Amino acid sequence: MPTLVEYADQMWTEGPTSDRHPWRALNTFEEVSNGVWFASSFANLSLIHGGTELLVVDPGATNNAERKFDQIRGIFPNLPVKAVVFTHGHHDHCFGAERYINEANENGWNSPEILAHPAINQRFNRYAKTAGFNEVINSRQFRGGASVGSWKKDYVRPTREISDPTELDVGSVTVQINPARGETDDALWLHIPDLETICTGDLFVWTAPNAGNPQKVQRYSGDWANSLLHMNELNARIILPGHGPPIIGKERVRDALVSTAEYLQTLEDQTIQLMNSGVPLDTILSEVTVPETLLQKHFLQPVYDEPEFIIRNIWRLYGGWYDGQPANLKPPSEANMAVELVRLIPNGKEALMERAVELAAQEEWRLACKLADIAFNSDPTDKETMLRRGMLYSERAKVETSTMTVGIFNSTAREMGILPDSDNTFSAQEK
Repeated sequence: MPTLVEYADQMWTEGPTSDRHPWRALNTFEEVSNGVWFASSFANLSLIHGGTELLVVDPGATNNAERKFDQIRGIFPNLPVKAVVFTHGHHDHCFGAERYINEANENGWNSPEILAHPAINQRFNRYAKTAGFNEVINSRQFRGGASVGSWKKDYVRPTREISDPTELDVGSVTVQINPARGETDDALWLHIPDLETICTGDLFVWTAPNAGNPQKVQRYSGDWANSLLHMNELNARIILPGHGPPIIGKERVRDALVSTAEYLQTLEDQTIQLMNSGVPLDTILSEVTVPETLLQKHFLQPVYDEPEFIIRNIWRLYGGWYDGQPANLKPPSEANMAVELVRLIPNGKEALMERAVELAAQEEWRLACKLADIAFNSDPTDKETMLRRGMLYSERAKVETSTMTVGIFNSTAREMGILPDSDNTFSAQEK
């Protein structure tokens, strides 16, 4: 098995392969450069060694935080942790801090500071309020409708909130911590000048940026791009990302940061330009494109999020939920609309499903699934329509690339009684 540094070089020079997904977890804890350590996982942990103290960045998820703690203590059994930083409050990043707090109490050390953006508290409060909803949407997104377990969690709250650029001394090393908005409104990223290293959190993740997630709260493409360009000005040699392997080398770092910023900025600029012309969302979705030079970057592939989802989120940020189609301002229910359409068509429900199957065979998936939805909504109790709709979505999932799309389509298939058999990209990411 290659070392982490060797694997990172392979990923950059050769790109992902069938057995080398961008988020593949090596589950190792290795030194990337002097004083810079990295635990490769589905979501990564970064560690800064300051000589007499340690800084832990993103301690883990509930299913891997203990392993990461043990990996650190296998190398550094007696060095106290000065602080634990949450780059944001997503569940794959923000658990495990309690292990370091308990350890400090047991050893008589100063308890580590828990550093996070002030907005992380509102996030944790929202998660507690909407635990049931989050179980539903995350089962769709990540498991194709299969259970992801309880969303009710105990959160370690920050002891120090970072709302402005802040310096922190960790032994002999100075760390600069910066608040940001991007994938979340509670983001932090770190710069360690003496080590020429940036911890990006999920502001860089080796895929098209997660700026459009259709089931989650608002994301901020323009602010995100600005943060990446700010990072680029620092001339770092190493990126420690939230997902995927490190990037090592100044030219590679520059390419990763600038290209991702351009990807986000072009989507926002084009969308806003058309919004300012009074164009409805449906037209914008058909006209806004990502330049081919960026689409070819292997670290900007739509394996998690997709450009059209990002466009929708930009519209939502600047324009609200009304899409510019007047009938959609106060629309009929899906069921009423479906019943009316079926009445207008001879053998309506059956004819719609037959046409849906024909269109699917021609890979006209968008129209095929819409017709199948209308047929189903006209009579949700019809078992034959349910099964045929489920089979359509199961087959469509096989030709999609992004985790979010595959998960939602597989979830729909499961709801119709069809057990999905496509390889969900999240399963590939976990492996």
